[in-house]
Amino acid sequence: MFLLTTTKPSFLAVAFGYVFNEIFDWLYHLSPVGSLGLAIIVFTIIVRIALLPLSYKQQVSTQKTQKMQPELKKIQDKYKDKKDLDSQQAMAQEMNALYAKHGANPIGGCITALVQFPIIIALFAVLKTPYLYIAKLKTIYDSLTIKVLELSNYQEILTELAKIKKYKPDINLTENIPGLLTNLTKTDWNTHFSTLVNGPAQNLLIEKNNIETFCGINLINPPVLMSISIIIPILTVLTTYISIKMTSKANREMDEQTAKMMQSMNSMTNFMLVLIFFSALNFPSGLGLYWALGSIIQIGQQLLFRKIIK
Repeated sequence: MFLLTTTKPSFLAVAFGYVFNEIFDWLYHLSPVGSLGLAIIVFTIIVRIALLPLSYKQQVSTQKTQKMQPELKKIQDKYKDKKDLDSQQAMAQEMNALYAKHGANPIGGCITALVQFPIIIALFAVLKTPYLYIAKLKTIYDSLTIKVLELSNYQEILTELAKIKKYKPDINLTENIPGLLTNLTKTDWNTHFSTLVNGPAQNLLIEKNNIETFCGINLINPPVLMSISIIIPILTVLTTYISIKMTSKANREMDEQTAKMMQSMNSMTNFMLVLIFFSALNFPSGLGLYWALGSIIQIGQQLLFRKIIK
């Protein structure tokens, strides 16, 4: 017998989920088809506009830090062979004084990334369990759950799907069934619920697919290697790579020593790009879309800020 309990999402996910749902509702009334993808695009633009002052300060701080690299190098060379505590403290004090003199922040380049991190986590929660945050999809998935429970062999089917999808929540709890259903692809529905696909759930599934699919890609499901959705991980890596290369180019223009330091980080950069690719390959495609679009906007900001600062 299936039991009903209440799932309690995190406060951060609820807050961002509320904002995302408002954006989605507005766009859904304008264009139901592809509304989830449009909502992600608008949400990304809003986030980037909100972070614009912080991003500008970060760019200014980064430029100042790059210009003072020769002076930082002198301080580091001064204490190169002095490893005692007093010498290390003296070096830290001189470096802090230098940062203060130039009005730079040693962690200025990391602030925007740190702010982005909780946003990505919250958006991941929204896309992983959209029925908890997007009212329209909640209605659809609740209705689909009812249709599934009407099948005589629903327990057998759900158990098999939970095993295939490695779905850990207890499917004997009714509240967990929509979570399992969000993991299903169009092929899964056709294979395991053919009677519903061609019968009582047909309209619900059409409506669900119209919402979740954007440019032929289901944004709730992770990308698949041999499908058009593989373009999402590729875009995340490509846009991140371009952004990193732009930063490296700016460093070479301003300071040769900084450029050498950046070159020594190539292996770390390559590792990060591989990590981003496999992360995008295992997370909902909508999250990769957010990342790629955010990187494109960031590239534009870098070009604009560079001109303004010069």
